[in-house]
Amino acid sequence: MSNSTLLKRIEAITPDQIRGYLVSNGWIEEGSIGEIASIWHRTEAKYTNFEVVQPEAQYLKDYKKRVWDIIHILSHFEERSYDDVLKDVANFYADLVQIRVVHTDVKDGSIPIEDGVLLIKKAQALITSVTLSTLSKKKLFSGYYPQKAKDHIRNVRLGQTEAGSYIINLISPILQNKEAQSELLERVSFARAVMNTLAKSLEAISYSVEEYRRKSSLFVFDKAVEQGVSANFCDALIGLSGETKARNFSISISLSKAEKSIDKIKLEHSFSSDYIPYLEEASEYFKDNYILQDTKILGIVKKLERDENSESGLVTVTELENEKKRNITFELSGDDYLNAIHAHENRQLVECRGDLHISPRSAKLINNSGFRILSPNRDLFES
Repeated sequence: MSNSTLLKRIEAITPDQIRGYLVSNGWIEEGSIGEIASIWHRTEAKYTNFEVVQPEAQYLKDYKKRVWDIIHILSHFEERSYDDVLKDVANFYADLVQIRVVHTDVKDGSIPIEDGVLLIKKAQALITSVTLSTLSKKKLFSGYYPQKAKDHIRNVRLGQTEAGSYIINLISPILQNKEAQSELLERVSFARAVMNTLAKSLEAISYSVEEYRRKSSLFVFDKAVEQGVSANFCDALIGLSGETKARNFSISISLSKAEKSIDKIKLEHSFSSDYIPYLEEASEYFKDNYILQDTKILGIVKKLERDENSESGLVTVTELENEKKRNITFELSGDDYLNAIHAHENRQLVECRGDLHISPRSAKLINNSGFRILSPNRDLFES
C-alpha cells in the first residue's frame, strides 16, 4: 500500500468508528484532554501500560498522526497486522462479505478482465437476491424491486481487492448516523437481516445440493426457498465460478460488533466447481423449467389432435394427482392413440409414464411408454 493511499484511509476514519471499536474490544475511557481527545486504557493488570489517546474531531491539525498512532498501538496489543486493524476500524459500522475465487489462472492475484467484470456483476446480483429474499421468499424475482431493497443495495460498497487467489470485498453499512447506535443494540437492522439471509441461503443451498445428489429429486430444493434461496441466488453463485464455470470459490461473512448478533449463523462457506451443474438444475427448477425423470401421470384425456392420414397424434391429459390440475401433452400412435380416443369418449382414467418436461407455459411428457386405460368398463364420474 502506498503512503498516499494509507494516509487517505487513515484520514477517512471517524472518531465514532474509533470509539465504537475501542468500546467493543474492552477498552475503558478514563479521562479526557479538554474537548479535543479522550484517554483509554485496559482494565487487565498486565496491560495497564497500554494507552490510547483518541482525537474527538477530524479537523484537528494532528488528527491523521493521532489515528496512525492508535492503529499502531492496537496492532501491537492485538498482535495483528497494521493493515488488518486499520481495515477493521474503518469498517467497524459495517458487515463485510469476502468472495474468494480459486483457480490456477488467478493464483498471482490477477484475473482475466472478462471474469473480473463478471465476478463483480454476480457479487452485486448475490447481494440483490438475498436483499429481496429478506423482504419476501420467492423462487424467482423479476420486475419491480421494493424501494427498501433499492436503498440497501445502493448503500453496499465495493472494497479494495486483495491478493490470495483473487478476492473482492463487499462492505454493508449497518448504521448511517450516530443517533442510531443505541437502537441497533436492541433490534436487528435491515442490513444485518440481509447478512443473516445470505448465510442461511448459502447453508441451505449446500445442504440441498447434497440431498439432490443422494435422492435425485428436484423437490429437495423447495425447502431452501424458505431460507432465501431463489433462481437469482443460484445464478449469482454460478457466475462466481467464471465464464467457463471452472473456479472454486468461497464466501466469508464478518459481522460488525456494533450490532448484537441474535441469529447464530455459519460465516464460512465453500463451493466447488462440481456444484455448478446442480446449481444450474436448481435455478431451472425455480424458473419452472425442468425435467422430472421417469414420472407416472394419472388423469383424464382432455384433448386430441391428429393430422389427417397420420398414425400418431397429440394427447392432452388433465393430471388428477396435482393440485394445479396441470394439462400434460404427449404423443401417441397406433393402438395407443385409438385407446386414448376411447378413453376420451368414455371419460375414463388413463395412465402413462415418461420424462415430464415442465416449463412456465406447458408440460410435456417425452420418452413416454405404458399408456393404458385404468377403468375400461367404468365411467370416471360414475357414482
